[in-house]
Amino acid sequence: MVEKWRELAEKNLETGDRVQSAWPAQHNRQGGYIVLSDRKLLFVAEKGLLSKTVSLELTLPYQKIGKTEIETGSLIFTEVTGSKHAVQTVYLHAVKEKMDELARGTSGRTTPQIAT
Repeated sequence: MVEKWRELAEKNLETGDRVQSAWPAQHNRQGGYIVLSDRKLLFVAEKGLLSKTVSLELTLPYQKIGKTEIETGSLIFTEVTGSKHAVQTVYLHAVKEKMDELARGTSGRTTPQIAT
């Protein structure tokens, strides 16, 4: 059985894109999952204990991310337009490593730069 957050993430990917990794995280004080696909970053919020509901709170194609910084337990994603998004997770370095891996494995598109 596929978890609801993963199902929602997969429904919001284009043909040929797929979920690579996901970690528990918080965004705007909402618990959920930061999800990295081949082409974008998503945050799926999850509410409820027994009956879970999910909502897509953030979707950022990598080419729209100008830079990514790690600041005291948060990943700060700055869009090329200047908008900022903060995601908190204890898995900062795992997310960083996976984003670096995805950046190395792609060609022909701008990928986020991670500053530590």
